[in-house]
Amino acid sequence: MLGIAKPRVALLNIGTEAQKGNEVTREAYELLQAAALNFVGNVLLKGVAGFLLQLTQGIRGELKSSTRARHGGSLAKPAHHRALRIMDYIEYGGAPLFGLNGACIKCHGASSGVTVANGIRVAAQFAATDVLGAMATALAAQPRTEAIATRG
Repeated sequence: MLGIAKPRVALLNIGTEAQKGNEVTREAYELLQAAALNFVGNVLLKGVAGFLLQLTQGIRGELKSSTRARHGGSLAKPAHHRALRIMDYIEYGGAPLFGLNGACIKCHGASSGVTVANGIRVAAQFAATDVLGAMATALAAQPRTEAIATRG
């Protein structure tokens, strides 16, 4: 959808370890790990977002701390803006949620109008590029685990 040949797929969970979460989350981890996807494991979305916010604020504060830092900061400003744009949730509008029969983009609770508009744009791209169909095909090709097969 974003022009990435082999995008990473992650599982939103309470931690990064495979054994974290409830039974459904652990089973989802096993299925995703076995699928023909670029599965990178569990993610802790809010923790990462909070860390990036603190890091950004810290860097901005340091770049204003002295005359030397301000001069160096002005030279690094274009690169800093490009790096921040890559990580900025406002640019993407939110994160796609799977397990639904359609495009659903979860926006941050403090999203601005720009963020929501970008979320709608991403949802449209998500639907147009049939991300769900590609994931369903990849997951359907995988054998079901015993736990899931017996549960039905």
